[in-house]
Amino acid sequence: MDLTPRKQDILSSIVSIYIANGEPVGSKLLCNLIGNVSSATIRNEMSDLVIMGLLDQPHTSAGRVPTAAGLRYYVRNLLGKCTIHPSDKYLIDSILPRIAEKDNMLEAAAGALAEITRCATLITSEADHSTRIHTVELVPISERVAVIILITSAGNVISRKLRLEEPLSPEGAERFIALAKEQLNGRELLKFNAAETGKRIMADAGEYAYETAPLVKALSGLVSEATGAEMKLNGQSNLMCYGGMSPVAAREIFELISRRQTMMKLLDDCSSDHAGVIFGDETGYHVLANSSIIAARYRLGNGTHFGYVGLIGPRRMDYERMIPCVEYFARGLGAIMNGKE
Repeated sequence: MDLTPRKQDILSSIVSIYIANGEPVGSKLLCNLIGNVSSATIRNEMSDLVIMGLLDQPHTSAGRVPTAAGLRYYVRNLLGKCTIHPSDKYLIDSILPRIAEKDNMLEAAAGALAEITRCATLITSEADHSTRIHTVELVPISERVAVIILITSAGNVISRKLRLEEPLSPEGAERFIALAKEQLNGRELLKFNAAETGKRIMADAGEYAYETAPLVKALSGLVSEATGAEMKLNGQSNLMCYGGMSPVAAREIFELISRRQTMMKLLDDCSSDHAGVIFGDETGYHVLANSSIIAARYRLGNGTHFGYVGLIGPRRMDYERMIPCVEYFARGLGAIMNGKE
């Protein structure tokens, strides 16, 4: 869709004002901002933009507000390359060293970004291809309850509590953990074949095969979880700061973005090394209809795998500020994750 320079100026001005105060924008205010254009001419241009689906007129005597299509056109055609504000740059630069000191940098990063942007945030980290299984442990709680623990060479600890249908004998537990360590310790996560390893453990378990079967199944699940992208969320309460959003709607959004596979697909669609935007009504999820996602990826290791930095905010968010914030934060997080200053 091509717009004349005047229509672009009018749409850009309306979006900027609407983002700032959430109120319909009238022709008189635009006359003062644009200059050298009559109020009648601006009203005619605004009417054309309404017909084109880029503006809406809430009431007959009211000004105009941008539609979802109008916001998309603004972000993708009029906003241009945004520069991070010096105050945001200073804030991020001061926070990143503190994140680097945390045991769980992703969790700390998600919390910091939520505080900076006042949006819901998510940070992901793709599994490192060099990560190995350091060891496996089994902690029997009772005859029918046990905890399996998987520790990776990257220091990640993943555990699962099991309630067993059949009692687990001390001998069975000892046999299982010996076989699990023999088969898994030192193995690369991404080269692990759960089915083959499970068959070998079950074959070697002998008389204890039946009682260790659920342990083998749970162990396969732990390894699968360890090889997947890690994702941390924060800022759930920020969702309720959206204009008029109910706690129920905020909870529905947070439940959706908690689904790792769903969010990884959306992040892949909207981000690259530069921050990208996807509008909620484009996702196919009605709970995101009035929201937007801004995301950028950061490089890990030798650059062959990636993590993502994303935020979820209202459709009426300050894109001019948020886009460079996410991009700069992602670049800084990638640096500290790779051990650089």
